[in-house]
Formats: sequence, structure tokens, C-alpha cells
Amino acid sequence: MTTPHSVRLLVVDDEPDVCELLGMALCSAGKCEVRIAQDAKAAMLALDQEETPFDGIFLDIQMPGMTGVELCSIIRRTPGYGGVPIVMLTAMTERDYLREAFAKGADDYITKPFDIDELRKKFAKLRAEGLRRCPLKAEARAGMTGAADREVIRSLEDAAVIRSVERCVGKNAFQMYLRHSHARFVTPVSLRAIKIAQVYDHFSRLPDGEYETMVRQIAKVLSQLTERSEDVFTYFGNGIFLSSSIGKSSLNETSLSAALDGNKSLRMLAEQKLPLNLILGSEVVLNGVDKADVICAVRAAIEASEATEESLSSWGTFREWMSQRMSIGRERPRMEKAAYEQILNDFIDAGELGWR
Repeated sequence: MTTPHSVRLLVVDDEPDVCELLGMALCSAGKCEVRIAQDAKAAMLALDQEETPFDGIFLDIQMPGMTGVELCSIIRRTPGYGGVPIVMLTAMTERDYLREAFAKGADDYITKPFDIDELRKKFAKLRAEGLRRCPLKAEARAGMTGAADREVIRSLEDAAVIRSVERCVGKNAFQMYLRHSHARFVTPVSLRAIKIAQVYDHFSRLPDGEYETMVRQIAKVLSQLTERSEDVFTYFGNGIFLSSSIGKSSLNETSLSAALDGNKSLRMLAEQKLPLNLILGSEVVLNGVDKADVICAVRAAIEASEATEESLSSWGTFREWMSQRMSIGRERPRMEKAAYEQILNDFIDAGELGWR
């Protein structure tokens, strides 16, 4: 019987010893119940038998029959599991598995043999993020037909998770993917920002729900254009998408402009006197594996796109000036705060401040 406030987890791994060790480690953290499945079929049966979704799932990648990556994709499409944290467990280091795991909906990635304390911390953080997002998903389900995997963007800053779009992942999963990619891939990892120009106008003037529809349509366009280079991307909030590629991305201004012109839903914006223009920023190479390095690279990519937007913008009225001011530079304070906090946390974790 489930105890009040207990965290219910599903561990899927074909190695009984790994399941037992992981289960004991997680339960030792307190208020945690673990169910074990040793293959994809048993995992799907466990999902079906539970009245309410599990609070988190740990998946081994290399399993007989269906792989953990394939199972992850199925779980993400299962009602109730759009935002449940999924952590992949694997001893494999091949880049294709890493990229595919995140692209199919994984939130994080841990290599065996894993560190128990690290594993607990990772899941606690993912769980907290999942709880924070619950009101957004609940509002989407209540107010939008057929929108079980969608989130309402209530403010311009909201970094809504866009499910069911190939290789489009959540903001936190994207940053984690960048760290893992830089550490494992020989080819340099690059990222760039794609920004909705004059985004404040779109957000403030579009009817309820249409801004989310626009963001979702843009995500589909980006997914199609980066199919060849298999870029992993995310919606970051404030009208900004971030795309990451291993080597050269297939995304370019010519194909992006043509795709926007050919998208009927996005063309309709022009009829509302809100023509859509996407600013494609220059590529930024990730040069470090630390969280602070990722934050700084993301900030550089965003600032590159906004510098381009600012150079192309002009205003002749107070309203146009205000629109430009509200559309550019909104991420800068948040990125600075995140960078300072992460650098401080790195010092604390290293014991250099004597606070541990």
C-alpha cells in the first residue's frame, strides 16, 4: 500500500542486481517506493496497472527486444507521462544512443557504474521541476481540447515543453544534453538561437492559445529543417529557440525563410498584421562541460541573435520603441543570475569556500 507523500518509481533493467541495488539506494532516501521491471513488456504492464502515473522512471538503454530508447518514446506518448522525469541508465558511450535518448524524451543520462548520491540528487532536482510544471499542464488539459501533452504559456518567459515534436526537448534536458554531448563527442558541439523578432507584439496581441500554437508550429518547422543533421532543440522562453548540433547544422536562413512562407498556419499571422520573422543567430561552440560553461554558451548564442535583431530593427513611434525594448534582452538578467548561482555552487561543491 502506498504511504502518503511517498515517491513512486519504476526501474526498468534486465540485470536483477542493478535493479536491486538501485531500488535499495532510492528507498534509503526515504518516502520512496520502487517497482521493478526487467523488460519493456513488464514495464508497460506496470504502467497499465497503476491508477496514477509513476513519479519517475529509470530506464536501461540496452535491453533485449525493445531498447530503453524505444520504450522512452512510448512512455512519453502515454497519457499522464508527458512530464514525468525519465533517467536513462547505461554503460554505453556511443553518441547515437545519447542523442536519441534525449531526442525521444529522456531528462537525464547516468553511466553505469553510477554514483548513488549523484543519482539521488539528479532525481530530486528533476522531481522538483516536474512538480513546478504541473499547474501549467493542468491548465492546458482544462482549457484546450486534445492538449494533454501541452502547456499553457501564461507569460512570455515560460519555457513550455513541446512534446510530440521530433528532437524537441525541455529546457533543462537540453542543457543536460549539452553537457553530456561535449564530454562524449569528439566533434565540437555548437548551438545557436532562433528568435521570434518583435516577440512582444505576437505574445500581447494574439488571442488566447494562438501564441502556443505559433510556437508549436515553429518547433515543427525546425524539426523538419534539421532532420539531416539531427539537431536537438528546445523552446527556451521569451520567443527563443535553441538548437544544438554535432558538427555543421543543416539549418540555414534560406531554408528557414522558405519553410515559414510555406507554412499555412504561420502565414495567417500576416493577415493579422503580425508577420513572422525569425532571427537566426550565429553558431557558438561549447568549450566546457561544467554547468556554468553551458549557461555562458547559451547566453552567448542568445545575445548573438538579439544583436542581429537589434541591428535590423527600427522605430519611429513610442509604441514601436516599447515593443523593441520588451522583445530584446529579456533573457539576459535570468542568464546572469543562473551563471552566478552555478559558479557559486561549483565553488561550494569543490569545498573552496569552506561551506560544506
